[in-house]
Amino acid sequence: MSPATVWVRGVIVVSALALSACASVPAVQYQTSLNASVVLGAGEPARGGSASAAKGVNDRTVGMRGAAMESSSPERTFSSFIRDAVIAELKAAGRYSDEAPRQVSVELLKHDVSMAGIKTGHATLTARFRIEDKGAVRFDRVIEVRHEWESSFIGAVAIRAGLDNYPTAVQRLIEQLFVDPEFQQALQ
Repeated sequence: MSPATVWVRGVIVVSALALSACASVPAVQYQTSLNASVVLGAGEPARGGSASAAKGVNDRTVGMRGAAMESSSPERTFSSFIRDAVIAELKAAGRYSDEAPRQVSVELLKHDVSMAGIKTGHATLTARFRIEDKGAVRFDRVIEVRHEWESSFIGAVAIRAGLDNYPTAVQRLIEQLFVDPEFQQALQ
């Protein structure tokens, strides 16, 4: 390979990396993964409530090795991404209704996605989930999960792994919520 070819390829690679470092990319769409109907069983339906983030929690973007991941929810917040994932799981279980008096709200308390490691990345998500029924609080619990995945020193590979694994971290958060006996009781 000639020195000119090596130089041109080097410029292309550096340019691609520079462009990807400035990019904003949407989070991967949430896909239901739970067998929610088995976990929740029969009971009353619920609907989605509010979605918010605690003061100081970045609810709009997450830095990922120079790129920024944005929520793919219609409201473009990660708290609404989590709330919408709960709604998707309730729908999959046949336990959702827009007219239900019970509503599930989400407050994002911690939202940490890191790919600083050479071999691993992780997400730590902490959220307060509330179920209200006609103004009365039936459930109020803080749940935290940490999800780790294999990553890479190469930025583009690490970013892709982070994007692919963020929904899995949300799935684990919702799994913890749905298996909580008090949550299940609040939906009865």
